[in-house]
Amino acid sequence: MFNNIGAKIKGVLKFFFVLECIGSVVIGIIVGRFFIYLPMGILWAFLVFSLVSAIGILLAWLSCLLVYGYGELIERVAAIDSKLNLGTSVGTAIINCPECGAMESAGHKFCQKCGTKLL
Repeated sequence: MFNNIGAKIKGVLKFFFVLECIGSVVIGIIVGRFFIYLPMGILWAFLVFSLVSAIGILLAWLSCLLVYGYGELIERVAAIDSKLNLGTSVGTAIINCPECGAMESAGHKFCQKCGTKLL
């Protein structure tokens, strides 16, 4: 469920961004229809439609931007963690290096501080 969570967050946000953009255009059409009956109504309706749609799309982009960045951050941290091989989680055993006494996770074969082979 939580494997590759950064990509899942980004995928859901892409869907919601498209949904919010479509909703903004629909709301722009609905609000713009009220201005058709004014003098020069078509022009006013088009301007209101354009303004409401643009503001809605901008707000959708801004709302998704931060959370999308959070998904990107999660992916990059996971990549750094896998490169450093520091994938310790809750319940992982911690052992002390017999040479220098540094604490290492049980999955490491060598001490990261002094290089001694761990038991």
